[in-house]
Amino acid sequence: MRSRLLCVAFVLPLLASLGTTCSSSGPRIVTPGDGVAVSTPSFEVRVELPADAYDAATLVATLNGQPLALAGGPTVFTANLVPGPPLAEQNELDVTVRAPGSPVTF
Repeated sequence: MRSRLLCVAFVLPLLASLGTTCSSSGPRIVTPGDGVAVSTPSFEVRVELPADAYDAATLVATLNGQPLALAGGPTVFTANLVPGPPLAEQNELDVTVRAPGSPVTF
């Protein structure tokens, strides 16, 4: 019985901390989803920022190391991509925005 209590005492704070770091209240790439294969020739990149929590003027996106122009705001930003550069067989989308105190990459 005691070992079960110790396990619960350890797991509950761990789950609580994961819930705060994985919450949907932070900045996030909505589309395309992480690890989701894009099967259409053109698609939308959609980024959402919580209202008043991040400096949208510092929002920077790159696709395969090339700048990606995001339009919109103040909380939803999009870019429409069509076939051709900088798209490749395998792609990496990086988004950075400055939060109070430090930049956040997601």
